[in-house]
Amino acid sequence: MSYLQRSKMSTIIIMLVTICFRLNAFTIPFSDHPVMTDDNMCCDFYNGDTADSLKCEYENKAWFWHNGEKLFMLWEAETDSNFTDSSFRKRDDFSSENFVRLQIITDVNKFYAYVFYAYPLGGRTDGIRNEIMDIDGGWNSGYTYQNRIADGKWICSMEVPFKDLRFQGEAPHNWKIILSRYEKYRNIFYTAPYLRITWGRDYFRKATDIVINEKIADNSNILFRPYYLKKYDIKNQEFSPDPSYDSDDNKLKDLDNMGFDFSYNPNNAVKAKLSVNPDFSDAPMDLAQNTFNLRYAPYYSENRYFFNEDLDAFGVGSNLFYSRNIMQPVYAFKVTGSTPGFSYGVLSSKDKEIKTDGEITNRDDYFNIVAVRPTLDIMSMQFTFLNRENDDYHADVFYFAPKLSLNQYNTAWCEMSLSYLDDGLNGIKKGYNGSGGYYGNSRQCSWSLSGGIVSEDFEAGMGRPGDVGFYYPSYSFSWKDETPTESVKNYCVSTWGSVSYYTSNDEMRYLNTGANFSMDTQYKFSYNFGGNFNQDNFTGKKFNVPNCSLWASYYKWNLLSMDIYGELGEIVVYELGDKFHYNILSVSAAGRINKYMSYSVSGIRFNYRGLPGESGYDREYWVDNAGATIYFSNDISLTNGLRYNNYGGVDCTGFFSNFRWEFRPDCNLYAGYSTAGDNSVSDKYVSTYEQSYIKINYSF
Repeated sequence: MSYLQRSKMSTIIIMLVTICFRLNAFTIPFSDHPVMTDDNMCCDFYNGDTADSLKCEYENKAWFWHNGEKLFMLWEAETDSNFTDSSFRKRDDFSSENFVRLQIITDVNKFYAYVFYAYPLGGRTDGIRNEIMDIDGGWNSGYTYQNRIADGKWICSMEVPFKDLRFQGEAPHNWKIILSRYEKYRNIFYTAPYLRITWGRDYFRKATDIVINEKIADNSNILFRPYYLKKYDIKNQEFSPDPSYDSDDNKLKDLDNMGFDFSYNPNNAVKAKLSVNPDFSDAPMDLAQNTFNLRYAPYYSENRYFFNEDLDAFGVGSNLFYSRNIMQPVYAFKVTGSTPGFSYGVLSSKDKEIKTDGEITNRDDYFNIVAVRPTLDIMSMQFTFLNRENDDYHADVFYFAPKLSLNQYNTAWCEMSLSYLDDGLNGIKKGYNGSGGYYGNSRQCSWSLSGGIVSEDFEAGMGRPGDVGFYYPSYSFSWKDETPTESVKNYCVSTWGSVSYYTSNDEMRYLNTGANFSMDTQYKFSYNFGGNFNQDNFTGKKFNVPNCSLWASYYKWNLLSMDIYGELGEIVVYELGDKFHYNILSVSAAGRINKYMSYSVSGIRFNYRGLPGESGYDREYWVDNAGATIYFSNDISLTNGLRYNNYGGVDCTGFFSNFRWEFRPDCNLYAGYSTAGDNSVSDKYVSTYEQSYIKINYSF
């Protein structure tokens, strides 16, 4: 066959594929009024929890249309006597109750989806689902919906503004959608079409094709949200200073009480966000953690909203960028966007210098990230550059991560980080961190092989500290049966192993091997049993430190769901240079008392046998957390939390209470109180701090 013939044949094949796509695609009609015909309706839902595509026994019908500015959805969901109205909920509450969910994929060459939930009693919960199936609730849109529940039907009418979505190109727009319904009483997800999150990229590729033939309005999206905050230090009986003008320096001062958020979408593919003096007073208090015997500072998940949103655009984890290193940003600027060829992200922030008793306890460092991710079919590549610097400090990391999807079931991956550090004291250090591997899955099995090396001079100035100077191989394998029976929903057996060696002398550093069995039953009872054999080489001596654990969960009732976790084994106490027996018992409970109130409580007891009395370590102590939220409506709530631990023979307690009123969309009034203290002084409780605040932000 000649080159010209091959060229003509390729053109014909492309035309046929395009025609087939158009014929199979779901066309969204243009209208300002509801359109309810068979041509724009989705109705075939399947059980997405099992390997067998069982059709949903409930009737579901969803119609779609658009007017160039919004996508409209009308969903009629059949209900029965077991259907409940759930509860009120604040923004981005992902708790599992009855819901219907719309996912929109606007770029069929990438692997993410915009997610919009609807609950029987309202409440807005939206986010972005990424390639590893996590949903980032930090992304927010202006979507709305209304419900009507009557005569055995839940009718949900939803509106999604196109201006909140990112997409390229002119009409026709070839997108995809996924519809899901969660039925709480039976604990089953139904999807249209039949999809499973275990499918990886095919979860996005096999979604329902839709076509929008009309032009979508070019609406820029601008948000300006200033805030004013007032704090009162109850312990020292003083208010935070109001903003004032310094005539000598000709500038404003005492600006801790004021700031603003500004975001701008110049088009449907780019978003820019600037926060000046962002305030996180309304962020919840961190959970109490066990910090005994840690080599490094404990990890706290990010709960500050600026850093949560779009963080995945940079493609790195907390080992390279731990946003908690930015203690109190003076400003934070971020741009994220996408083109047909790649997506990108830029972040820049400056921390505030903080002095305690005349000594600097937090430096005013600059933090910068630039990331690019080219768009390829079977391969993804992430390029990220991270920089942290000050007058006497400079730390850079270049990160490169290609990933090749051989097919739906097999993927090869690689990550490489190169670091450069000049701290002005110890000279210049250059290091590297490399890893790679392969993972795959079939209908019931999944497996992985990987390995890596970290040089002794590697240091990520923006990340969390970790061990250096070692290399390792590792493996994992799991087998899962998801064929339901009368009593069992699914069960899984898994095993794993990893061993690391010091690069300096090739001695074993740490060995971890284990196995696990888990089962989820039809009675809303799940359990998990696992065991590990670990070997820890510390100060030249190898310690055998095995452990085993059992976790069980019962979640049948709305009023009470319970989790119990137990673990026992041996552990190396590094400061004592020896190993000891330990056991852990954890009990937690959560529930919804009614539509106005929910709660959670947990208690963990740690017990260590044989610790010397003069070591200064507790042989037994507790770490407890409790919280309760009262919902007056979806827009008004009061959240209270309690933190407690008695490590070191000292009772440490923290309490907070946050009131939230969203008096109009994206306009909020916050008021709160927090305190913490202990009885370390003469067995009398003394507060470390105690303050109250009121904060208001208004969106334009």
